[in-house]
Amino acid sequence: MQGKTGRTEMNSPETHRLALLGGDPTVRTPLPTWPVLSDDEVAALGEHLRRARTDSTYLTSIFGSGPVVEFERAVADYFGAPYAVSTNSGWAALHTALVAVGVRPGDEVIVPAYTWPQSVSCVLQQGAIPVFADIDPETYTLTAETAEKCLSPATKAIVVVHLYGQPADMTRMMAFAEAHGLAVIEDCAQAAGAMHRDRHVGTIGTVGCFSIGSGKQIVGGEGGFLLTSSEEVRHRAIAMSQHPQRHRVDLPGGYAAPDGFLPTYRMHPVAASICAAQLPKLRRWNDERIANLRALSLALEGCPGIRPAAESTFGRHVYHLYCPTFVPEELPGLSRDRYVEALIAEGAPVRIGYVRTPLHLRKEMRERKYLAPGFPWNLGSRDVHYAAGDCPVTEDRCARTDISVFLGANAIGDQSALVGEIAAAFWKVALHHRELLEPAHSQR
Repeated sequence: MQGKTGRTEMNSPETHRLALLGGDPTVRTPLPTWPVLSDDEVAALGEHLRRARTDSTYLTSIFGSGPVVEFERAVADYFGAPYAVSTNSGWAALHTALVAVGVRPGDEVIVPAYTWPQSVSCVLQQGAIPVFADIDPETYTLTAETAEKCLSPATKAIVVVHLYGQPADMTRMMAFAEAHGLAVIEDCAQAAGAMHRDRHVGTIGTVGCFSIGSGKQIVGGEGGFLLTSSEEVRHRAIAMSQHPQRHRVDLPGGYAAPDGFLPTYRMHPVAASICAAQLPKLRRWNDERIANLRALSLALEGCPGIRPAAESTFGRHVYHLYCPTFVPEELPGLSRDRYVEALIAEGAPVRIGYVRTPLHLRKEMRERKYLAPGFPWNLGSRDVHYAAGDCPVTEDRCARTDISVFLGANAIGDQSALVGEIAAAFWKVALHHRELLEPAHSQR
């Protein structure tokens, strides 16, 4: 039985004893699977394949019509953006966005040091140079203050990542960007449906980029899209990412589009049909995720050794992942490795850190080598290098305090039993942590 604190009643020695030391695991409820295909999506796919027998737009999006274009209209309407352009991945949306806002080889782009590497590899792919900014210690997102420290005459754009579904402070970020004439690309791969004040993330910057790949808030299998309020950015995005057949439909007469020299970034219509069926459920699913993970935060309040995931005061966090913070000072002598090992033994779906090594300290960055030695740094107007100490908040989080709980996008429906067991596992390890210490520590 579990109370509001997440503490568990220990009625037997096996329950009391840590699972790592021979006791019974605390978490017994299976982790919910994700993604799921409901009858709605299965029916939509069946209808899609029936139509594909006679309508080729259900098998390819090269013509600028059919399910993919209908999906673009649907997501633009849902998020309140004038324009949407579909792509075959979130990364493709990011790369397309960089091209569309005018980032050129040798330009500098400010990026967070704490994020998934694809938020940065799109910059490298464009031949531009990433300049890493530190994160806010509570929200793990880029801030205007940390971005400003990275500014140089070569800066062209900023990639702001709404990491884990937590909105960055876009009010300050947009004021900073506008003051310096910078494009802002919002990476919303983990944040579909997140809000900054009364606006959807992805509709505030110059371009917003989304993923519908596995693990996201809505899942089409593979795919992505971008949103923008600029018709010119839309035209550039279509010219960059879509087949020349679509250029004839969507680009104005005389538009100087590439004559076939472009990537194949178009979305498959099957992904569009799946996500079109899921889009009306996004708000409800996000409400359920938020309710379940706020309950986990409440159950972890006061638990030694862990600080619950924060929610910004200006946004709606939609929890792609639940990432609290390990506080080693509250469990003296217990390493993060040992702590996580004990939680895993209890059945808790946790691991050390989503970002194990800060991006600016990865081998490719330290050696300045992407695709070829020296590329793209040799295209820049100044000598950009990366070193330990550049982003201290990120470096400390990666080294000591980063914890990930694999409950987020999959936390739909009533997950109160699982949430209670996960919280109980944290409390159990915290209350009995001395049993995990080396003898020299445990005697102190």
